[in-house]
Amino acid sequence: MLLIFDVDGVLANFEKLRKLRDVAHIERISLNNNVSHEVAEKMLANARELLKSQGKHSTIDACNHVGTTQDQFYQTMNEVPIEGNIIPAKDVEKVCEELAVNHTLVALTNTPYDATKKTLQVLGVKKYFTKIYSIDRHDFVKPSSDIFMKIMIDFVGLEAVSIGDSYEKDIKPAMDVGVKGILFGDDSRADYSISELSEISEVLKNK
Repeated sequence: MLLIFDVDGVLANFEKLRKLRDVAHIERISLNNNVSHEVAEKMLANARELLKSQGKHSTIDACNHVGTTQDQFYQTMNEVPIEGNIIPAKDVEKVCEELAVNHTLVALTNTPYDATKKTLQVLGVKKYFTKIYSIDRHDFVKPSSDIFMKIMIDFVGLEAVSIGDSYEKDIKPAMDVGVKGILFGDDSRADYSISELSEISEVLKNK
């Protein structure tokens, strides 16, 4: 079975890193638009709210909306340090090692490749992932059903499950193309809901 992981939502607590990245994005917006930090912060928040109403839930969409180029976005994401800014999920290395015995693990993320690779390395789990589908090396921005279709073509013959913490970005676009969804959180729209990484093995056994 193919397990498609959203790295940010599944493998660790990324709240500290998310906040640091937001500060960096706001600084970029401030420079690009020659406005104060406070004004840039409001610009980003307003862009996020506007785009969510259009079905766009990703930070890159909001940053692009207020003048940040894709290359600037990638640079900002890659420059914020990973080490010391994430908290590994409980037993993350043990769980990934066990899952990799009988399943193929790939990462799917709106984070660029270098930052994603570093994250997996810091968590000690990169060796368990066969491939990283990152926003700067593949033509997608989540939510996207197309990227799930591409992954299914790349791994033809394997039944797939998408695992993440966002129904809108990780689960619905996967389910739209026949991929099962395991959501971190309580949402009846997902095929399965869990609260901890260790629960994935039990869900797969009973799938």
